[in-house]
Order: sequence, then structure tokens, then C-alpha cells
Amino acid sequence: MKARTRWYVFILALLVIGVVEGLWLLSTTPASYGYSVEAQFSSLPANDEALAGWLKARPGVVARSVHVERGGEDGKVLRVKFIQSRGLWGRPATQGLDQACRELGYGGVVEGFHDAER
Repeated sequence: MKARTRWYVFILALLVIGVVEGLWLLSTTPASYGYSVEAQFSSLPANDEALAGWLKARPGVVARSVHVERGGEDGKVLRVKFIQSRGLWGRPATQGLDQACRELGYGGVVEGFHDAER
């Protein structure tokens, strides 16, 4: 009976080690996520430099990947593209674009941020 108990303890220890290692890998393995989103506003600031600067300063965002452009018939569709390096658990979290846009002078949300068509 003692040998059987030792065997169960050994198997349990291996399982615990495997789970801990798996959780460690999930939290430390980086992955790059590409984002391409757009939103429509009724009023926009003169330029998008402040938004691009804000996004470049966010944790994990690859600064050279940040592209902010305007589109739509009246130029009031804001398109934002960037790459963020995150752990497989999603840390750091994705960016708060909605709040940043409000604080930076983008007013009157006609259509909130969603995946861009292209």
C-alpha cells in the first residue's frame, strides 16, 4: 500500500509542476497582436499627432507600427493601426482608445471603435 501511495504522490507532484510551468509560460511568452480599428466622429482635432503619441507610449505597443489616418467621405472616420506585444494571458491590456479620443478632442461619437474594413 505504501508504494501505491508514493506513486500517487509522485503523479500528483508531476501534475502540479506541469500546471505551474504552463501558467508561467502563458504569462511570460510574448505574442504580437495587430490591431486595425476605426470609429467615426462628428468633430476631430486639427491633427492626430497627440493620439499617435499617446498610443506609442502605451505598454507593449511597437511605436514604429502606429498609424493613424482619416478617411470617409467627410474625413471624419478615424482609422488606427498598431502592433502590441503582449503575453498570452493578454497583459498588458489593450488600449483605451475610446477614453483617449474623448480626452484628446474627438467629439460626438457617431460610430464607436470596431474592426476596420481594410
